[in-house]
Amino acid sequence: MFSTRRIVCAAVFGVFVLAPAGAQPPNDDAARMVARWDQLRRAAPVVSYVIRWDSFPTNPNPDAPKPGEDGAYTGSALVLLDPTRKRLRMDKDEITHILNRRERLSRVRTIHRYDGNEQSFAQAHDFDAAKAPIEPVFPSIWLGPWGSSARLTDEFGPLFWVHGLIWTERVTALPFDWRAKPGQFRSSGREAVEGRACIILHDTTARTESKETLWVDDERGVIVRWRIERANGYGAEIRIRYQETPHGWLPQTWERSDLRPDRPPAVARRVRVEALTFDPVVSDDDFRIALRPEMTVHRNSFALRVRDDGTLEPEPTPPAWSDTLVAHVSTWAKRIGWLGLGGVVTAAVLLGVLVRLRMQRSAAGSRSTPNQA
Repeated sequence: MFSTRRIVCAAVFGVFVLAPAGAQPPNDDAARMVARWDQLRRAAPVVSYVIRWDSFPTNPNPDAPKPGEDGAYTGSALVLLDPTRKRLRMDKDEITHILNRRERLSRVRTIHRYDGNEQSFAQAHDFDAAKAPIEPVFPSIWLGPWGSSARLTDEFGPLFWVHGLIWTERVTALPFDWRAKPGQFRSSGREAVEGRACIILHDTTARTESKETLWVDDERGVIVRWRIERANGYGAEIRIRYQETPHGWLPQTWERSDLRPDRPPAVARRVRVEALTFDPVVSDDDFRIALRPEMTVHRNSFALRVRDDGTLEPEPTPPAWSDTLVAHVSTWAKRIGWLGLGGVVTAAVLLGVLVRLRMQRSAAGSRSTPNQA
């Protein structure tokens, strides 16, 4: 029989000597990945991407024209990230169908800018892509704090994830401000993804009606697969391939699929990086939308108009309904004369009286009619 002292000594030896030689506890994997993301975030360079994509509609119209292969819509974007100074620029150009304009392709150009303090957003819709001008015309822009006018979608997540910014569409904060909360991620084991050893992490702060899962490369600390699953069976998944660069791994391609309870995953978008540039020469103006004469600027629920000299003035206030009514009456009076206008008003009043009398008689007749058995 072993003595109690020998059993205790053996247990202590196993915990402090043998355990480190084996696999790390799951929670240690999660903490290690969070620490790795902090390193990637601190080392993030200024980088410019040129990306292109093919989008596949969920409910395609077989008779509608599409410019890409396999019946896909096409798009491109210039993305400029300056993580250190928290600056962002994204200029998107998409050929697509707008729901109420199915007869022809439309061209939609969107601008997101953030200069470290204020977001600027603008969008131009040309409902006939074939006739769209080379330079888009933005009639209005919206200025305000990040997220006040528009937000990025999670399909651009890989551009941030690679820099340790594990940001998704449901996170309202600026991507550069993202930080993992203590205990936010829990590891549930390991799995190989395309030959790479990966740690499976679950976001414990996700809403109760959804589950968010990350497959993180054990060596590089970057996400190679991301999935969100909702309680109703719907969700999305993104798979990323990387390329080796002087600044480590950066995205090369990624594919986003839609998840549905009644069918297999369907590819919704394929994205490829066509060019990337490290430490490009940039200025503050690269992260702001230039103001043009006659443009309307929306800020804090106020609308301002850009003068020819570049200064701003309040938008003209539309006339009140009472003023509009008076203007219409005056116009008709000039056309048919005040006497004719008086006749029109008198006829309208008499018609209203007759309608009211008829309604009253109908109501009285219905009250006097006995119920039928």
